[in-house]
Amino acid sequence: MIHSLNKYLIILFPIFLVIGPALSDIAVSVLSISYIYICFREKYYDDFQIWIVKLLIIFWLYCISRSILSEDLLLSLESSLFYGRFIFFCTRYKILFNKIY
Repeated sequence: MIHSLNKYLIILFPIFLVIGPALSDIAVSVLSISYIYICFREKYYDDFQIWIVKLLIIFWLYCISRSILSEDLLLSLESSLFYGRFIFFCTRYKILFNKIY
């Protein structure tokens, strides 16, 4: 069921971008969460060994740590905490393109 939902979300993602930001944000979040779930369920950690993914995760953790040290904690965490979903979304698309080509 997760794979069929992912397939439809990936196919409809360009249409979601045209319609508005809410649907595209929901699609990115669902695809990211399902990617993390599939990686841990199938014990597939090869995508996390790529140097650019490691660098992006380190930068994301750096942004979160800087947000924790700021004066307005909630406002700064709100802007930096959810950036990690784009890292996992891009690696999800990497898997898709590897299967196609």
